[in-house]
Amino acid sequence: MYLPIHAFAESLQDNTNIALPSIPEVTNSSHQIFSSDKAYTQLFLKISINSNISTDLISVRQDQDGKIYIRARDLKVLRVKMDEHTPDSQWVCINELKGIQFKYLENEQALNLQVPSNMLADYSVDLNGQQITSPHLLKMKPLNAAILNYSLYHTLTNDENVFSGSAEGIFNSA
Repeated sequence: MYLPIHAFAESLQDNTNIALPSIPEVTNSSHQIFSSDKAYTQLFLKISINSNISTDLISVRQDQDGKIYIRARDLKVLRVKMDEHTPDSQWVCINELKGIQFKYLENEQALNLQVPSNMLADYSVDLNGQQITSPHLLKMKPLNAAILNYSLYHTLTNDENVFSGSAEGIFNSA
């Protein structure tokens, strides 16, 4: 029996549709902060803010002194509060941002940032899928609430009734 090799290779194909991180674009206008006499290394890193890892690779630059720069727009995407007058294409030196601690992990191609909560922008999760949540809703005080998720099972085995179940509960007190 003759079996072509491509038939075997097709069965090894990975069809899990793993989401690949997108590589950010590099625009010429963003190079303006770096003069030609100052060498830097272009890096694409996974960035985590307070142990929350970003889903995409972020364009980062490191100069000869070891200082790390990230574009203002990328910091805004990561929820770091920025001055509203800072252009999105401007490179911001992480070393000069007071209150932010970081660790560059070269072998893992990652940058871990520890950012105080007062330097992070507010966000909300809207389960209805609406893009904009009213700011006055974010400032409201929480309500007393309880959520209970439960499952009950009944089985008849050897003429015996068996009941089983599980329950999860969340309670929030204002």
